[in-house]
Amino acid sequence: MQYLRFGARAAALILPLAFVISCSSESETQSASDKQQYPATTATEPDSAPQSQPEVSEPTPKSETQVADALNQKGNYASLFNRDPKNCDFVSREIIAEALETSLDTIVQGSNECTFHFKEVNGNSTRFYFAVETWGNKRILKEIQTAKENAEMFGPDSTLSQYKISDTGDTYLSMHQHRMVRILNETCDSMIGIIYNPKTDSADGDLEKIKTLKATAKDRTYKIANLLLEKHQE
Repeated sequence: MQYLRFGARAAALILPLAFVISCSSESETQSASDKQQYPATTATEPDSAPQSQPEVSEPTPKSETQVADALNQKGNYASLFNRDPKNCDFVSREIIAEALETSLDTIVQGSNECTFHFKEVNGNSTRFYFAVETWGNKRILKEIQTAKENAEMFGPDSTLSQYKISDTGDTYLSMHQHRMVRILNETCDSMIGIIYNPKTDSADGDLEKIKTLKATAKDRTYKIANLLLEKHQE
């Protein structure tokens, strides 16, 4: 069984795994380790440094556009976002099996409560890893705007960056570097990332097969994200 490899640049963008989550207020960031380690993100902090000018800057047109284009919120997702970062009880084997419309015995718990494997009868497997991070609402809005701009630049089906509106109609699902789907809600200070990693028994390096496996894993991740929102919508 072989993991599909990704470039060093994409690997450097994997998110930290442990933060205190809040949809209603800024929370203190806490670091934590997991049996499965990922490099820290190199993204900048959500709040910029204080300006040296004595005058207060006016809001940028882009921020005004984000407010005007805000999605109509249809629920409260406190049970999804407000949690101890080490606690992944918002997802389970049962939820993943339901989302993928497969039998429960095809979903295997990984080495920790945030990792799951989908085992297919043909020998292929997809690992799903769930990570949380607090960004602050300012950065959440910025990432949503960036996803929109990338879609305009690269097209809505780009394998580099794309986004969808959730089935609930009030949250963005942003695919990043063809290895992660991020759940971004405009009212929250934090995000949930679902990292997907398909594996195959094939050692022939068939690029078309690898491309198909990654596309399938991405679509399955969108399904899981949508069901999580549905289950936790209050």
